[in-house]
Amino acid sequence: NYLYGKELEATAAENPNFKLHTTSSEGEDGTWMGNKGFVQDLLRKHPFQEQEKTLAYICGIPQMVKEVKELLPSLGFKKEHIKTEQW
Repeated sequence: NYLYGKELEATAAENPNFKLHTTSSEGEDGTWMGNKGFVQDLLRKHPFQEQEKTLAYICGIPQMVKEVKELLPSLGFKKEHIKTEQW
């Protein structure tokens, strides 16, 4: 489970332009159905398409947000299309 999970999953199901990719480095109890590992590592392997047109929203702990924000431009994302929120 994650914050606003049902709402985000409903939005992804209803809107073909919204892609939801969830990742957890914890929760190895068998109940987590999303990606497992560190976001930074998974992003390096992801087959992005049209990232220059994509709005990226990064939310999470400060270190992960910082590292992903620094990584995305090297993967073809425009800096002005990267939005962040830390908690």
